[in-house]
Amino acid sequence: GYAGVGKTTQFRAVMSAVNMLPESERPRVVGLGPTHRAVGEMRSAGVDAQTLASFLHDTQLQQRSGETPDFSNTLFLLDESSMVGNTDMARAYALIAAGGGRAVASGDTDQLQAIAPGQPFRLQQTRSAADVAIMKEIVRQTP
Repeated sequence: GYAGVGKTTQFRAVMSAVNMLPESERPRVVGLGPTHRAVGEMRSAGVDAQTLASFLHDTQLQQRSGETPDFSNTLFLLDESSMVGNTDMARAYALIAAGGGRAVASGDTDQLQAIAPGQPFRLQQTRSAADVAIMKEIVRQTP
């Protein structure tokens, strides 16, 4: 969605819906962001969040020590996904899938792009079978 449409704020609605589920059915929700600012925004929306780099590092350390991360019943929210390059996005999705988790990517293809090579977020929207929803109504700024 565009800048100012409330993508990050929408996470509050996600958390509200998740918290309405019976505790036995409630997924764990983990936010991942490419920057500390994105992580802070998710945390302010009630999402337990960490940087994508720390998630990749921590999860790979677990695997190297012989552990198999269990992400079953875990929903990952990847915010500011347009800022993530091919390698980190592929690693994140592979680790999440290997642990049985699910991921939802959020971002704006017209905002800051990844420094690392690739535009995986844009490709997901245009060349994959993934479901895509686009938020267009700007609510943050007033004319």
